[in-house]
Amino acid sequence: MCWASSGNVFINKGEKKIKSTDEYYTLYEDIEKELQYYRDELLGKTIYCNCDNPKHSNFVKYFRNNFERLELKELIASYRNLDGTGGIAFYDGLNWQYGALKNGSYDSEELTGYLNLADIVVTNPPYSNLSNFINFLLDSNKDFIVMGNATAITIARIFNAFKEQRIFYGHHIDRSCNFVVPMENYRNLKTKEKNGNHHLNIGNITWWTTFPNKNIKPPVVPSVEYDPQNYEKYFNYDAINVNRVKDIPEDYYGEMGVPIGYAYRHNSDLFEIINLSNKVKKTRQDVPNRPDNIWIEKDGKPWKMPYKRIIIKRRKI
Repeated sequence: MCWASSGNVFINKGEKKIKSTDEYYTLYEDIEKELQYYRDELLGKTIYCNCDNPKHSNFVKYFRNNFERLELKELIASYRNLDGTGGIAFYDGLNWQYGALKNGSYDSEELTGYLNLADIVVTNPPYSNLSNFINFLLDSNKDFIVMGNATAITIARIFNAFKEQRIFYGHHIDRSCNFVVPMENYRNLKTKEKNGNHHLNIGNITWWTTFPNKNIKPPVVPSVEYDPQNYEKYFNYDAINVNRVKDIPEDYYGEMGVPIGYAYRHNSDLFEIINLSNKVKKTRQDVPNRPDNIWIEKDGKPWKMPYKRIIIKRRKI
């Protein structure tokens, strides 16, 4: 499910709760809280919000309100309608210009030229398409600041870009946010009414960016001694299982499967990231199901599958 959008419309046939869209609106206050840490990167730039209808998007509103303060060159916003068409808008600090699009998708040939004009993309893309969206921007050599889900680190292409230090976490990581839901399009959602709008609270919200040094979470510095009695081993991969980041042992130099939350606090000086647990080559295939995943061993047999892990290894310093 695409849990949020900037004010755009996207089709998601797999989500039963949604009649025709997966459209949630990002709150202005959440945009403001994050973007306050990017003033130097945004200063004097052309900003492109490519999943944003300017009539609804708080991203567009934020940049319009801060156009002079950030000394922006231009603000561009484009969006896609349910029938595939779309619209585009340009703001120069004084006036708006509007145009229609035959294809409003962010990766359409029509919009490629406008992407090339922009310095930075800032938006909240549909989570159902987050991997393709981020890779499209990376392939286009375009800087970005986008909202996403914390569990997106388990998507191979996003994980690889993170491992290669092509993308980074933003300032706010793995937190819950409220989104405005247009109730004429939704049913069976537990929303709360506030100021005439229906809000839905969603967790695991994370910002992703090409700009480093925005993540203020301190890197992991382990302080626990390794005791084999306290750590399970995997049945089909040579590594130990670590259930909590704080339990990563300081004196174990083999491979370890750690929770995905480790990525928020990765210490590249102490640890090497090997891969996602479902991507490493397994030592055996005789497990009950899903042999691409790791299985925890118990009494010499495959016992259970933990949630996806990041495989890391302590560097010898």
